[in-house]
Amino acid sequence: MVLLFLVDLARELFGLFAGTIPPFVLLEVAIFLLSLKIVWMIHLQMKLHHFQFWILNSLDFQVNELSRRMRVLEHRAEQRGVTPARRAAKGRTRPS
Repeated sequence: MVLLFLVDLARELFGLFAGTIPPFVLLEVAIFLLSLKIVWMIHLQMKLHHFQFWILNSLDFQVNELSRRMRVLEHRAEQRGVTPARRAAKGRTRPS
């Protein structure tokens, strides 16, 4: 992009490439390259969002799995008659 700007500036100031390059060709090429850069940046942003979604989805799955395990363990403890409140009242931290 900078090179195109310098070539266009030299063409305007010094009359270089006067007969070979039409006046708006460099401008059109610069706009095209800028459009490609914007598309490339959008593509990279989409990849980043996909990666973030994948990580957050994985974390959500693990949290849900741990929550399910906790419910199962609490249900088993209730069936045995051992609840966290009863253990704390007895002064024990683990069931015997």
